Amino acid sequence: EYARNGEEVTLPKHKVIIHSLELISDIVYNENTTVFKIRTHVSKGTYIRSLVRDIASKLNTIGVMSSLRRIKQGHFLIEDCISLEEFESGNYKLLSIEEILKDKFTIEVDDYVANMISNGRILENRYNKKQVVFKNKRGKVLAIYKVDNNYSTKLRVFKMFH
Repeated sequence: EYARNGEEVTLPKHKVIIHSLELISDIVYNENTTVFKIRTHVSKGTYIRSLVRDIASKLNTIGVMSSLRRIKQGHFLIEDCISLEEFESGNYKLLSIEEILKDKFTIEVDDYVANMISNGRILENRYNKKQVVFKNKRGKVLAIYKVDNNYSTKLRVFKMFH
């Protein structure tokens, strides 16, 4: 929208990590255009378009990204996804919330604290984490709490699960 209006935009700068960057296709030269494909593994918050711009800048040229395919998000892989046809047929199994949150910092609580959580109580952040998943003794996820914006020593409900 800004570009269409001819407005200059300065993106905020922040550190990112490029874990890997590899060329996965031949380099094709065609009518003053160079085309190739890369695969990269990057940290959260990395803008791939900005990465392409930075690579082109280092090569003293300009670069345009023509397509982007995300093949992994967290511990979810593209190979584990289902097709639209499978979805429409109902021939799939949904992941449980416990499976989805398995890599997150999780605390098992007793029935007393589980009751507090079910009532949406603000909790002390004894864990020194920005986000905590709470589950009961039976392994059921109760809620995700996040650090309170006003008090870093408090956790506030982000998402409840019933």
